[in-house]
Amino acid sequence: MTLGLVWALACTDASTPKESIATLAQSAPPLVLPGITVRGVIFIEVDTLRRDHLPAYGYGRDTMPQLGNRAWHQVNGHSAPASWTLPSVSSLFSSVEPARHGMFASGGGGVPLHPFDSPSWPAALGEGGWSTAVFTGNRWFSENSGLSTIFQTAVVAPKEETGQANLGALVPDLLGWLDTLPEDGNFYAHIQPMDPHEPYAPPPEDVAVFRTEPLPFELGPEGISNEQVAELWQTAASVADQAAIEGALVDIYDAQLLGLDRAVDDLLEQLEARGLLAETLVVFSADHGELLGEAAPGVFGHGVRWYQAEAQLPLLLLAPGIEAGVSECLSMNLDLWPTIAEMMGLTPLGDVDGVDLRQGCRTSVRGSDWSQEEALRVYGVASTRSALSHSCATGRNAGTPIGEDADPTETTRADQLEHVDALETRLEEAYTAILAARPSTLCEN
Repeated sequence: MTLGLVWALACTDASTPKESIATLAQSAPPLVLPGITVRGVIFIEVDTLRRDHLPAYGYGRDTMPQLGNRAWHQVNGHSAPASWTLPSVSSLFSSVEPARHGMFASGGGGVPLHPFDSPSWPAALGEGGWSTAVFTGNRWFSENSGLSTIFQTAVVAPKEETGQANLGALVPDLLGWLDTLPEDGNFYAHIQPMDPHEPYAPPPEDVAVFRTEPLPFELGPEGISNEQVAELWQTAASVADQAAIEGALVDIYDAQLLGLDRAVDDLLEQLEARGLLAETLVVFSADHGELLGEAAPGVFGHGVRWYQAEAQLPLLLLAPGIEAGVSECLSMNLDLWPTIAEMMGLTPLGDVDGVDLRQGCRTSVRGSDWSQEEALRVYGVASTRSALSHSCATGRNAGTPIGEDADPTETTRADQLEHVDALETRLEEAYTAILAARPSTLCEN
């Protein structure tokens, strides 16, 4: 086990602490949404989409100009329960916290510690006579994870294998599926495109919208990954060169949103042409955000900490009967299906952690990276007294001892902390024991 796996407890971006967001939302009224009568739900859950990079949420760049042409109801204060896909989408589908569904760590090879086995909305709708399907480029939707099997139809095209996992590539499969449905049948389609997810490979004409000078790195035919960006940043000759790399990363991230915007607009037009838009609830959101170097020096990607750039999600709703506007409502994605079910008069799932936002918004949100260390903590192995925490202020090579007597200002390097070798050994032994106790959950093929 590396020290990178031991840095456990998550940090919050000091510029926008979770507590301040919760305080702002405490006095917000419930989400004012009417009951609606529609045939189906199309949920566009964009992988790795930051809320603060959308013009609707105050971003200075027009990254998604056509998105604003529709009468969306915008919700501010929406958040993910985790900073990466597996735990976040599992909470969305089950409406329970990651600690309960347990989908927050892998046993190697991209295989979760156990398959998804919680009661879920897709499965319940399918059992109730709805047609259900998922269209995605995310490898976590697989038989190993169980996330693909809760839908009747699953089309999975991993981006790293096909390069064709953006929304524009997935829409034809979605439309083809919709065209096969009975005219009066109910449906739920979940589509998770990977447009803003690494590797970043926007077309040059989209990059040129936000950038007039050459990039400080080569994109290449397959784009550039966060790992490659981090390596360039670490080996940059100066602070100015590092800033240039970060700025270029923002430019190409934003450029990828232009393609996403065109694809969303095309999908809505296609639904309108089929007469489906007038009888469908369209939800536009994300599973988590992305770090572009601003939260901590040299940190890019997601699932590594608990920063606001990873946590804050967009939430836009479009349906007949829902008025355009903006609501201030602190919420998490495990609240979405309880709210949708109440709006549509559906039978709710029992024993969930999600709430109907029309009855009241949350007064606080919380989350974690739900990495291997968080899994160990939930299993009762590692307590805060024996864990190490990454220091937000000084990047990857710092650590802070956590406990009642810990000094929150200390930035001792993690490899210099007392007893770190013993702790690392203890966590490795505990993790091995967890895997040994769950042999049936690993891939047997």
